[in-house]
Amino acid sequence: MQEEREKKKMGRAWLVKGFAVVGIAFSVWTMGGVVLSQTPACQLGVYDCVGAIYLYLGNVGIGTQTPGQKLSVAGTIESTAGGYKFPDGTMQTTGATFHGKQRFTTVGTTSWPVPAGVTKVWVTMVGGGGGARGGWGTTGYGGGGAGAITMQEFNITGATSINVTVGGGGTDQASSCACALPGGNSSFGTYYTVYGGGGGTQSVAGGSGSSGPYGKDGTGGSGTTGGVSIFSNPAYFSGVYNTAGASGKGYGGGGAGATGGAGAGGGSGSPGFVLVEW
Repeated sequence: MQEEREKKKMGRAWLVKGFAVVGIAFSVWTMGGVVLSQTPACQLGVYDCVGAIYLYLGNVGIGTQTPGQKLSVAGTIESTAGGYKFPDGTMQTTGATFHGKQRFTTVGTTSWPVPAGVTKVWVTMVGGGGGARGGWGTTGYGGGGAGAITMQEFNITGATSINVTVGGGGTDQASSCACALPGGNSSFGTYYTVYGGGGGTQSVAGGSGSSGPYGKDGTGGSGTTGGVSIFSNPAYFSGVYNTAGASGKGYGGGGAGATGGAGAGGGSGSPGFVLVEW
């Protein structure tokens, strides 16, 4: 009781160092038969204020005499093992990384190194647009279909690098067959693939890209117009006889069909793209 009364003289803050409790406000008090003086707190020999632990109104302060939370630290906090646990029960054992994004527009496959600490990504993909058909005739041949698209999240825990593929645009094959080539597929590793738009023919417009359960198809080309998706604009036939069809617009747009002589080729589809965000 005597000890408690002596503590109350000291004000509201206390300094903890080793196994002793030393008042840091004012007055002189005793503990365990030892008289300790408080004039001033930071000159109590081994009881150094720098890095000291304080108890204040039910809160703990490290390096601060007036902690405003259950634990307030005036300095850097280090965890050497175990990490940190949050109120929802989740653990953080590695440092957080900055959010970022990377766009891939070069046709072909590129290896993407996964940034440290990234376990989930949001990926937008568009397949290449289909090529359109051109050649002899008096009516417009089929435009190419637009590439499929998808936008979704992937869990990539454990991955260190992922191959990202951008599908190219399809082209006309007037000299070898009565059809144009479809657009190339775009993919994010083995996680997902979106397909390119179909190629147009002499009498049939190119089909839309097929995307699977989580994607969206681009539209099929009309007799002279290339197919479109939300990332492309329509490519139109000029209407001028013996003039080549326009190439696809934007990302994954289908080429426009053409009509006329051998020089009136169908328009090429535009390439797709892949956008990775984390």
